[in-house]
Amino acid sequence: MKSDMTIKEKMKRYGSLMPFLIPCVALALLFSYIPMVGILMAFKGKINLFLYEPFEAFVKAPWSMENFAKIFENEDFMKILGNTLLISVLKIAVLFPIPIIFALLFAEIKNPTASKLMQSVMYLPYFLSWAVATGIFMNMFSSYGMVNTICIKLGLMSKDSPVLWYQNPSKFLFLMLFTGGWKDIGWSMIVYVSAILSIDSTYYEAARLDGAGKMQQIFLITLPLIKGTIVTMFILRICYILDAGFDQIFTMLNNSTRDKWEIIGTYVYRVGLQQSDYGFSTAVGLLNSVAALVIIIAGNFIVKKFSGKGIW
Repeated sequence: MKSDMTIKEKMKRYGSLMPFLIPCVALALLFSYIPMVGILMAFKGKINLFLYEPFEAFVKAPWSMENFAKIFENEDFMKILGNTLLISVLKIAVLFPIPIIFALLFAEIKNPTASKLMQSVMYLPYFLSWAVATGIFMNMFSSYGMVNTICIKLGLMSKDSPVLWYQNPSKFLFLMLFTGGWKDIGWSMIVYVSAILSIDSTYYEAARLDGAGKMQQIFLITLPLIKGTIVTMFILRICYILDAGFDQIFTMLNNSTRDKWEIIGTYVYRVGLQQSDYGFSTAVGLLNSVAALVIIIAGNFIVKKFSGKGIW
């Protein structure tokens, strides 16, 4: 499309495609923009839903910044923020490189049938909900589940005192990383495999003629040519650093681990829906969103400055 085209020329050329945008725009307005009116609850005092209808209660509630003040006065919130950052940083440091390594390995499988079969097995767990996935692992790591039974048979633990994996706060980070890797690595790997397969094979042929080994080809050809994909995926992961995976953590938490490992997402859910403090939970969610926006802009700027590539 020529950049010097007028709006009238663009409409004449591409106007027939506009009807296809209507459902997308309608859904975006309905589910993404109209609900943003609820952000105003963060700037309201106590909303009394027991005496008034929801809209009337919202109108009658006084304008206030007390919800934001409560965030920084709440000692639990600062601990929860620390949990969220710790879990996100661990996921980036431990889990982010693994799909790249697997993609490099799968790209070396020359049998197309075997490659597709193994990739399907790898990314199949992604389609399970976290409720199902956590249920599977809770059974595996239960008192006399498969993991403890194997450990007992190997003499690694006593039959009378099996490890309570999901009830032990000290095991939480290990289980979080293990289950998160099992479920998400295969799907992330697809992006890198696609990027590797799109590389012109003549680069590798020339490298082999020059005597380059497999590791040299990976570090001098493959990784530099998929650097843009890696950078994009890394920046997108950074923008979720204050999310930490609500679905996963919510299904893993219980009465034994909640006090130690609750994150912002589960805290907002508990305060907003279970304790009905909608203004405070909205303020936490809004602050979380603003911080995520700042992080992704800063992350893109820093990564682009050092690598020369970014999302924009």
